[in-house]
Amino acid sequence: MRKELYIHIENFLNKYERKVKTEILSPKFQKPVIMGAAFSFSDRLSEYKKAIEKKFEQAKQKKTLYETIVDHIHKLNNPNFYFKSGKLNESAFCEYAHIDKSTWSGIVHNSLTPKKKTLFKLIFALKLNMEDAEDIIKKGRNRFDETDRLDLIVMALIEAECYDIYEVYDVIEEYRIQDSQAKWPIDNPIKIVTENIYDGPEEKKLKREKEAKENS
Repeated sequence: MRKELYIHIENFLNKYERKVKTEILSPKFQKPVIMGAAFSFSDRLSEYKKAIEKKFEQAKQKKTLYETIVDHIHKLNNPNFYFKSGKLNESAFCEYAHIDKSTWSGIVHNSLTPKKKTLFKLIFALKLNMEDAEDIIKKGRNRFDETDRLDLIVMALIEAECYDIYEVYDVIEEYRIQDSQAKWPIDNPIKIVTENIYDGPEEKKLKREKEAKENS
């Protein structure tokens, strides 16, 4: 694990472990809008922008988990996730994120509540910032738990913009081993992903041939 990443995660964990419950502060007081001659163009423009942003936020909240994921896939602009026709290749993305077909089908048809580890895989595959990660978690009918050590590690990795799946795996695995004797040990949700996420056709063929020999 990179030293600077380790320090960042340790500082992040310490911050939450020292956190105490406090009263929720009321929203900041906002100045009333002054109408009439004193209401300048810049004031009106500011209000228009607020109204537009509010509409965007409302539209965002109405989108399903599947629709939100698709939007983020397009933002990645990864040619490997498209057919030559330009149509989105969802199977290629699922293989990259290591999401199985039945889980993806449930997400597409909104017929299941994905496990948190599935949501974590999506967050790293889509390279999401904290705001978008929280949106994905919420639409997956879940939430980040600030008392859960794995959740805190994932949040720290997102904050540090660590999306390399091998590095994510190594970090979580190091903490999993470190906490193996704890009452509630960490389960590494990325442990399957690293097996073949970057394997091309030849690597997969060689693995299948090796497995066939071992089983014969």
